[in-house]
Amino acid sequence: MVPKYNKLPVTESFFVTSIIGFLISVIYTYTGWINLSFGFAFSLVFLMMFIASLIAMAPSNKELESYH
Repeated sequence: MVPKYNKLPVTESFFVTSIIGFLISVIYTYTGWINLSFGFAFSLVFLMMFIASLIAMAPSNKELESYH
């Protein structure tokens, strides 16, 4: 059985920061401004931030039940 957890809302700036940070990390890694291992680590962190913001935007079960 999967334990239930409460999702906390994140701000819009968190969402925008994750997108911009991911793009900058990829561009800087591709152009060689930062090392490949650092670029991968930064990209991974910003990708996890983006996934967390998508999860926070999804409606919860309580919200879905209130529509019915």
